[in-house]
Amino acid sequence: MRSVRRSSLSCVFVVAVACGASSTYLEPPPNVAAHRTLIFALEADGGLALRVYDLADGFAFQSELEAERVVGTALMYTASPEALGLPLGELDAAPPETCGAAPLPVADRVYRFDATRDRTSGWQEGAPGEALAEFRWKGACPCPDFHLVREFEIENHEVFAVAAVDDTRALLFARRNGASTGYWLTTDGATEVAFDFVPRADAVHVAGDDIWISEDHTLYRGDASGGFVRTASTSTGSIVSIDGPADDLFFISDQGVLMHMGEGQPQVWATRTREGSTSQVANVLRLGPGHVAVSPPGLLDFEVYRDGVLIDQDSVLADARGLFAMTTLEDFGVFALYETSEVFRYDDASLLSLPSPRLAFPRALIRYAPDVAVYGTVSGELQAFVRDYGFCDTRFPAATAPSIQGLVQLGSALLVIGPPPGSRAILRVQVLEAGLSEG
Repeated sequence: MRSVRRSSLSCVFVVAVACGASSTYLEPPPNVAAHRTLIFALEADGGLALRVYDLADGFAFQSELEAERVVGTALMYTASPEALGLPLGELDAAPPETCGAAPLPVADRVYRFDATRDRTSGWQEGAPGEALAEFRWKGACPCPDFHLVREFEIENHEVFAVAAVDDTRALLFARRNGASTGYWLTTDGATEVAFDFVPRADAVHVAGDDIWISEDHTLYRGDASGGFVRTASTSTGSIVSIDGPADDLFFISDQGVLMHMGEGQPQVWATRTREGSTSQVANVLRLGPGHVAVSPPGLLDFEVYRDGVLIDQDSVLADARGLFAMTTLEDFGVFALYETSEVFRYDDASLLSLPSPRLAFPRALIRYAPDVAVYGTVSGELQAFVRDYGFCDTRFPAATAPSIQGLVQLGSALLVIGPPPGSRAILRVQVLEAGLSEG
């Protein structure tokens, strides 16, 4: 193979049969000079070989095939190989179930020829054959491939709330037997905070410089230096979920009291008395100004409020047991994770079920990237979902993976937090980094 000038583009191949061989010379496909990328495919005896060329570098091809019949196809594109996401050279096939397996781009022009020892049809404009239509090549897998970098432990604690403060550290509040301790977490370890007052945190939420912490029915506001002050409270139950900035903050209690805090005093938007017996967890997820998604505790309802008014309400099948956590993904909507590991999508119109893997009970969910959600289970399973791709292969980051009860992202690192196997009084923190999956 050699590179030649565009003015001398050519294709030569040899078709050999049992009683001899013949050489056939073909001119380049029509209109090739008007295109930038060529995928040249040869089909013979059930086999398929493809090669990608950048026509800015010229094109020459020669092949010797032991076959009764050869079908050649030229797929031509005005875009460059780079713009099409295609590598130069041979294009290897990938099983359809392989992560990153992709069909060939739709060509701008398609020409085919059919050749035997005795005749050649010449180039005929047409469409790709069945083999090319079904062909999948191994592109980049969009799934994060997490691997363990290091791990460390925090002793004598078993219940915690955690949130990232910035790209380098997270604030974790752990407690045991009623005592609460705060820790700064980095990818290198844990350091106890020097706050004058450490609330017994049921939930923690960071928005800008503000750190919001709930203790029972009371909401506190502080910052990275501490100084937490009582800001609001609910009439019934402990505050278990907080979301939004200071001027548009939502929080909900485990007894279904939904509250909103804007410029004035906190307002009760709804009281959804725990009437059911499901394991649904109370959650709030701010969707925009005055706009919030809510999972009332103990029910199977998914609700959306705008400016204090219920504008949408959906229920799921009883075997879903209830919603556990939710997040938003860009150009997707709400990613809602249920206790049975079922996943639903809410797109401002309806709640739709997604074909998710059947895993152990989920206990942590985060938005890892604008289009990626990651959640962990009590069995140490780590599951990623990528918009426009779907669910990635389920991962066990390490043999010593804890029962995952918390996830927090620091830069490109993912911190997995939970008790190690056989222990309830220790929190193990595993620091994972992600590359692109090999599938």
